[in-house]
Amino acid sequence: MRVTSRSVACAMLLFAVPACDAAPRGIAPWSRTPTEGEVNLVTPREPGGRFVIEGRVLGAGDSAMAGLTLYVYHVDRNGDYAPKDDPNGYVRIAGVLRTDAKGRYRVRSILPGQYEGPPHIHFEAWGPGLPARAWAVNLYMAPSEKPDRAWGHMAAVRRSAMDPARTETFVTRDERGVFHAHYDLVWSRGFAMPAHFDSLRRGLIDS
Repeated sequence: MRVTSRSVACAMLLFAVPACDAAPRGIAPWSRTPTEGEVNLVTPREPGGRFVIEGRVLGAGDSAMAGLTLYVYHVDRNGDYAPKDDPNGYVRIAGVLRTDAKGRYRVRSILPGQYEGPPHIHFEAWGPGLPARAWAVNLYMAPSEKPDRAWGHMAAVRRSAMDPARTETFVTRDERGVFHAHYDLVWSRGFAMPAHFDSLRRGLIDS
């Protein structure tokens, strides 16, 4: 999936979680300085099924890529990236984290709605000496799951198996109603960000 200017332009689960880590309105969501390997993107009032996705960022030979800045974002339940009245057009459900010593990340949010294809979540990563790379991971309801309203748009498109050549993964639901997914971001499979967006993410330019 191609990153466009629009697409680039914290969830309380049933157990204790950190406060929402999303940037305040009017602040570029990628500009915060991350300190931990976990980020909470939405407030407890955000509509949608509670969702956790986790994995690792891997380099050559499946080596852990530690200390990277990972910017994560997706649409809300209605398929909107940004509020229509936001003059900056910043993505609303978004946040940053820093991969830990084993390259791990963990994101708490809601199930994304639908926008240009199946529900998906965007990742962008960069670090010292590493230009930004991006992935858009498509999310599908696992074949063993039974569809209901809580799945939203995800229930409309079913897959019996994942294609390892694509950036996609299955989503499951636990006994508490929390949705889960796992996906390892392989550096060589991410695509290079355009120079303007790379500079923007690194704080080299303002807009």
